[in-house]
Amino acid sequence: MRKFYIPLVCVLLLVGCATLKETTGTPIKSTSLEKIIKGKTTITDLLTWWGPPYRILSYSVLNKQGVKKRYIVYIYEYIIKGTKAFAKGYPIAQERASENKNVLIIWIDKNTGIVENYIYKQGIPVKPSPPEQKDKSEKSKNNSNITY
Repeated sequence: MRKFYIPLVCVLLLVGCATLKETTGTPIKSTSLEKIIKGKTTITDLLTWWGPPYRILSYSVLNKQGVKKRYIVYIYEYIIKGTKAFAKGYPIAQERASENKNVLIIWIDKNTGIVENYIYKQGIPVKPSPPEQKDKSEKSKNNSNITY
């Protein structure tokens, strides 16, 4: 009879396992980077291939000759969130979450609208931001300065 219970318990524990995968952003495969040709690819090409970027930055740099060069930077991010839950609802339940992102950063000459350079990083681990905690002593100091 005991031989029957051990496999039954194992099957019940495995039934509770689940894997979830959530993605956000623009998926960019390393093979699609071959489309980008430095000195030829335009902003219109980028928007056609991948749509609007996650973030757009604008900045200026002085080169060695003292000439001001203006850039637009397109940042594309693709975030992959995965969660594994084992035997959910049971006392031995465990959840493991992982989050990785792929990032494509493209520097575009602001005057011409043509790609000057780009970099692609794949599988960058994303650390969850810790919850903000206020120091109780700091809070009491702030309240002690208030007069009614």
